[in-house]
Amino acid sequence: MKKILIVGATGTLGQLVYRDIRRLFPEDVTFAITDYNKERGIDFASNKGKGTEWRYLNVMDAGSIEQALVGVDFVVILVKQLEPKIQELCIERKIPSLDVTPFYALYTDTIKYGDYALGQETGVLLFSGFLPGLSGLLIQKAVANFDKIESVDIGFLQNKNANVGITGIKDMLRLINEPIRNQEKTFSFSQTRKMSFLGHQKPKKVRNIEHAERLLLIDKYPISYWTGWSDNTFNTLIYILKKAGLLPFIIKLSPNIMKKIVKHNPENPEEAILTVEVKGHIQNKLTIKRYSLQTFSDYQTTSLVTAALLKIMLSKQVDGVVVPYEITNIDEVLGLINNKDIKLEEIE
Repeated sequence: MKKILIVGATGTLGQLVYRDIRRLFPEDVTFAITDYNKERGIDFASNKGKGTEWRYLNVMDAGSIEQALVGVDFVVILVKQLEPKIQELCIERKIPSLDVTPFYALYTDTIKYGDYALGQETGVLLFSGFLPGLSGLLIQKAVANFDKIESVDIGFLQNKNANVGITGIKDMLRLINEPIRNQEKTFSFSQTRKMSFLGHQKPKKVRNIEHAERLLLIDKYPISYWTGWSDNTFNTLIYILKKAGLLPFIIKLSPNIMKKIVKHNPENPEEAILTVEVKGHIQNKLTIKRYSLQTFSDYQTTSLVTAALLKIMLSKQVDGVVVPYEITNIDEVLGLINNKDIKLEEIE
């Protein structure tokens, strides 16, 4: 019997992750869920019945982290940290962990513990989710069989109705607001191109963004990340806000104000689509390959991927600080998820 600690289980994503882990491990796990709010945490745990307990954890308090880790076998981290203290303490106690946070700073701070984690024979997985995570696995599949690669472009077509919570909205706005590194006079969301997406007859306009996953892969091949929404008016609004320098102010708005601005209608679809386009040579022939993955929900897919990666890490010996494409492939992950509403196809 394994005990899984979910840090941030009461949030929008956390509740989905809890549900999907229970689905993949129907009888083999018990849960400890954390929240810095005692009343909210106890209420969440009590509603889940036997096998789920609440533990106090504040990411700014190392003592609370140490107490929360007692007796657990795996840690799922769904909250943002200023430094990877949870990972450090997990390595010290030889507890494997995974984290969904999509920012490069977390990777650079955590990779410093790589040798320590190898010595402790403990796995630390970062970028667990849809983007990054499943996106890197999709790239891995698309570049296979190429002898020489000229360019890799990955596009993320978002849905304005996506139920990603306030944290998810702010995370995407932060990515859009980041400068493009190592490219002089190139700014995020300043360039456009059109890409094909599964389920759409006509190509969609997307804009360039910086991304942690790009920074990990840029030494392997020329790669660019692009994003946009299926709603052209919303695309224009975000572009204007970015150009006017207003995104930092929106990011700082309180959750209560953000909830009044951003609305989610559960009756309407919230599909999200990833497309990878690779241009290069296969057997000396110039070739372009495109793979597109369509899913019913960004956050729900992040949750499903996280549950699948957890299962993979518990079934394999994973040591050191890793990202998903270093320990698995997209076919294995989608096989574990086993959801008919997630479609992967090679497209023209």
